[in-house]
Amino acid sequence: MTVQLEREDIGRLQDALNAVRNTCLVDHIPVGTDIDVPAAERILLMANNLRAPVGNWHPFDNVWEIARLKKDELRISRVLAWYLDPKAGHGLGAGFIERFLSLSEIHASFSSVRVLCENYPDGLTGNRVDILIDSPHFLLIVEVKIGAGEQPDQIDRYCRIAASRAGVGRPWKVVYLTLDGRNPASGSSDADQVFCMSWLDVACILRGAAEHSSDISHFLANNFADHIENIVRG
Repeated sequence: MTVQLEREDIGRLQDALNAVRNTCLVDHIPVGTDIDVPAAERILLMANNLRAPVGNWHPFDNVWEIARLKKDELRISRVLAWYLDPKAGHGLGAGFIERFLSLSEIHASFSSVRVLCENYPDGLTGNRVDILIDSPHFLLIVEVKIGAGEQPDQIDRYCRIAASRAGVGRPWKVVYLTLDGRNPASGSSDADQVFCMSWLDVACILRGAAEHSSDISHFLANNFADHIENIVRG
């Protein structure tokens, strides 16, 4: 199939990339956004046309690299929280959070869910959690690790916080998300409530959630999965 480029395609792609950066790399998780972007085959054609004159330079290989996500745990946590929010504008709906909860062995409704980044669930500044997923049906704390080490008794503290905030009868868990899915140094007293997950697990379920999504949603989700896998491989 032959695809003809139009002059406004480049402008639309630039606007779309700016929209991605503005919706994900900010101090709050947006509810939604509309992104107008050329279809995937037009993006590929533009990339190939731009790549040809300059050899091995790949300007559109990964949009998250363009956004300078790198290995920044704070920024990556924000993007992960964005994808976990079924009301956000990523285009995956509840597909990702449904798979994330299933992998975490939480079998509960995610209706009325709130996804909070850099939250202090007990009100103490020393107990900031990376991601808090709060629902009338369950409570989940996600501790994100890429380069930083585990703080003393960190997972034990998070387990106590989650149990206290969840109250009686509401399921809760702490997800310990690391490059290799290793066990935390603490948390042994509530080992059945701590789920160890690897970033490769996240990349896999993200690809699955994006499988039948629109062009732009599929493009962005798979780019983020690629970025994650590149971090894991070093």
